[in-house]
Amino acid sequence: MSSRVLMVLDSMGTGGTETYAQSLGKPFVEKGVRLHYAGADGPFHQEFIRAGYQVHLVASDLQPLTERKKVLKQAYQKVMEQEQISIVHVHQAPSGILAANAANELGIPVVFTMHGTYYPHEEAIELAQLCDAIISVSKPVQRYWLAKGITSTVISNGVDLERFHPEASDRARGTFLSNVPEDATVVTYVSRLAWQKASVCNMVLRSTKTWPAEWNKVHIVVVGTGAQVHHVNELARNLNKLRGEVYIHLVGEQTDVLPYYESSDLVIGTGRVALEAMACGKPVLAIGNHGYVGLVTPKRTSQKRRERVSGSMRKVLYVGWIGFNNLGDELMWKAFEQLAHELLDPQKVQIIPSLPGVDLQDLSPYDTVVIGGGSLLVPGYVDVAYRAVQQKKQLLIWGSGYDTQEPVRLDAAGRLDHAQMGESDRMREMLREIGQHASFFGVRGPLTYQYLQASGVGGHLHIGGDPGMLLMPPSTPSPEQVDSKQNRPVIGINWGTSYNRIYGKNEAEVEDALAYAGRKLIEEGYDLYLYTMWGPDGNANKRLYQKIACPERTTLDLVVHDHTEMMRRIQAWEATINFKLHANVLSAACGIPFVCLAYRFKCVDFIHSLDVAELAVTTDEQDLAQRILSRAKYAISYKDTIRSSIASKQQQMIDNLRAPFVNDWL
Repeated sequence: MSSRVLMVLDSMGTGGTETYAQSLGKPFVEKGVRLHYAGADGPFHQEFIRAGYQVHLVASDLQPLTERKKVLKQAYQKVMEQEQISIVHVHQAPSGILAANAANELGIPVVFTMHGTYYPHEEAIELAQLCDAIISVSKPVQRYWLAKGITSTVISNGVDLERFHPEASDRARGTFLSNVPEDATVVTYVSRLAWQKASVCNMVLRSTKTWPAEWNKVHIVVVGTGAQVHHVNELARNLNKLRGEVYIHLVGEQTDVLPYYESSDLVIGTGRVALEAMACGKPVLAIGNHGYVGLVTPKRTSQKRRERVSGSMRKVLYVGWIGFNNLGDELMWKAFEQLAHELLDPQKVQIIPSLPGVDLQDLSPYDTVVIGGGSLLVPGYVDVAYRAVQQKKQLLIWGSGYDTQEPVRLDAAGRLDHAQMGESDRMREMLREIGQHASFFGVRGPLTYQYLQASGVGGHLHIGGDPGMLLMPPSTPSPEQVDSKQNRPVIGINWGTSYNRIYGKNEAEVEDALAYAGRKLIEEGYDLYLYTMWGPDGNANKRLYQKIACPERTTLDLVVHDHTEMMRRIQAWEATINFKLHANVLSAACGIPFVCLAYRFKCVDFIHSLDVAELAVTTDEQDLAQRILSRAKYAISYKDTIRSSIASKQQQMIDNLRAPFVNDWL
């Protein structure tokens, strides 16, 4: 019987790992191997089928995580048994560990191909121990993992030279580049538009503002999509408007990039993109996550090696809860990233976000650790900061704060009288050491500041403000964002869940009160727009929509938009009523009056940082529905005064939060 290989991936996306797996199809099939794929669906679905794979979709969105892992492992095992798989080939840690365990139970050998150095160390070691053979795609990858105790064989990455070759004639730009003049010089950037790769793309686009006039016939084509595509789109629109013509073209995700290489005069990229473009005989400009190299030549390759050895570039680790589709935490990171691009030299400073897969136990690669606004002063984040202290790393606390659902008491002057955070003596001692070591200790609001002061934390402790206040709304709202059939004013309502970990511990009661207030506002001439800040909030918003029971006057938006798109919508509204903290932050940053459903300490802290305590309604208040309604009317009636007060505080926060970048503390 011929060999039957099961290729296990997280999904059939358009990344380098997926392209690698898909490209193995032809040579395997020619050798009589029966190929199978197991994993989630994706845009490369048809390419995998054409490459000879039999596809088995085993994606699961079950929660909690333990249940999802169980279902996925069973699904992998079922495919292995039914298709009589003889070898399992894994590539990524999340799916690979589950598939390798399933294969081990069935006595099927497992091969693990390591595509880079980005795997979390513990997961990579665990997966390697489950495998019978390990492949590295390059010598540097092999050396890196050998230092971690993983032995592998190098089988170098490559491209299909029958498909990518310099003899391919330059094809006419045709319909796929119909807006690009035939006499234009075409520069093509190919990459996933997420994380640091999107930042590189933005850097390329922004560089066009300084081009000399004789370069006006150069057009930029961007191929790819990802989590930050909206930000790239916004930048491209603004630059095209500034030039007075469309010279930046975003063509989105493409499963076949060959036509774009063939129509290019220069390709920008690294990794597989660089290899494919060079195979087509195209000049390649190397700009990747680790900086700028220039045109790819033997001399430049040697120069890059020397620069890496010299270690002249500072590496900054930004720590926050990012990569989990929570708009609040993502916008904290985005604010930091934007300041870094504006004020830091990318040749000297590299910013690494703590996305899933970044090992927070190992701080050795970094010069600076930043505990960002998407984190809290709680075990876990404090442990990372304390490790930075012990290892004598540069340390910054940038917009973090406390949070608790325990009651908070304020005195007549609005100062913190009492709060219970539940730290151990050891935790308080760690915070005091962090305070003495940190070059910048800027917390979200005055209540966190007062609590830390009372706990003996000194050093550079001060009120920095919430980093979300750095974000500026688009210049004008889009008319289509005002979803009102008769041009009635719109009130945005953000609802969601914190799984009853709120003041009063009763989200159902808050939901009913919010529905009552919404119906009353409709009666008084307003339309409602229900919006979502986090994926799991969808069911709560659906229930609220049903309870309001006025679909002709209520819009239900379950999409978690990026911050630019969300602010575009918010600034068209009359006011907002918000549950999640950063829905309030976005409204404040847009200058739109809001009512904060203060469900935990962090919300009260933020409200007091803006000195607008009158806009808060805690979720354990008596007569909650009437309180929400009265505060909403107050916000609308005094919107000009509120806007002026917020603008003054916002400028102070901007100055505070920019200080580490301006003063070179990173």
